[in-house]
Amino acid sequence: MPPNSGQSQHNIQLFVNSALDAKQVWGLQSPKGDWAVCDSIEYEDTEIYLFFSDQLSAQELCSDDWCDYQPAVISLDDFLKKWLAGMHDDERLMGLNWAADLDGDELEPGDVAEIFFSAAEKDEG
Repeated sequence: MPPNSGQSQHNIQLFVNSALDAKQVWGLQSPKGDWAVCDSIEYEDTEIYLFFSDQLSAQELCSDDWCDYQPAVISLDDFLKKWLAGMHDDERLMGLNWAADLDGDELEPGDVAEIFFSAAEKDEG
């Protein structure tokens, strides 16, 4: 699903640009190795994995249900090659740079891959 608000579009662009520059993204991981997910409000029985452009943004969500979670770095290469494909196969969605209120667009991994591909093409041009 394409982003539907100006703020969401800004968060997605920030995420992509930061990831391309830093060659990494951030998630929240529990001491047991589980990743932070929340339920979709758009699709029944669908989980959303949360990813962030920087450690501080990820850290802001380490409270309440995720108080024992810590920001964990994921290389951009792993994110693009493993995470996006795996999430697509598992029919999971993604939330990019969501704030603590968990408000943001629920994105399909294929759409995120297209956004990255387009941004990388622009950088090369």
